[in-house]
Amino acid sequence: MKTLLLFILITACAKENKTLLGLKGDDKSLYPCEPDSHCVSSSHPSTEAKHYIDPIKTGNDLVSAREKIKTVLSTYPEIKIVEENDSYLKAEYTSKFLKFVDTIEILFVSEMANIKSSSKKNYFFFDSNRSRLEEIRFKFHQSGM
Repeated sequence: MKTLLLFILITACAKENKTLLGLKGDDKSLYPCEPDSHCVSSSHPSTEAKHYIDPIKTGNDLVSAREKIKTVLSTYPEIKIVEENDSYLKAEYTSKFLKFVDTIEILFVSEMANIKSSSKKNYFFFDSNRSRLEEIRFKFHQSGM
């Protein structure tokens, strides 16, 4: 019963996230986070700590970096890659308990991967977007890059 009440409370207060996804018109950057969204991005101005996160340093070999990121993402059963090309990955993370879906975007550019994670619904879940990207970065560097 408590679980049902918690679910109703969280989802009743949720609203659609207006953060734009995908690549900006120049195909070289991710959209920044909207001011009231639960989102973090390395493309966001670093002066806004609430939304900014450092990119992942990848080195020169972006092809290997992309494959290593895909390997790291594959270690999470909750993450599914839904779109990819040579320089961009889009994945969805579905939470085990309440089945909320967050979008993860990764754009590979000169010696780094810009990263972004945003909630599809603006629910508050203890900064999980930031924590998840930090964990992905840690596993990436732990794998030898």
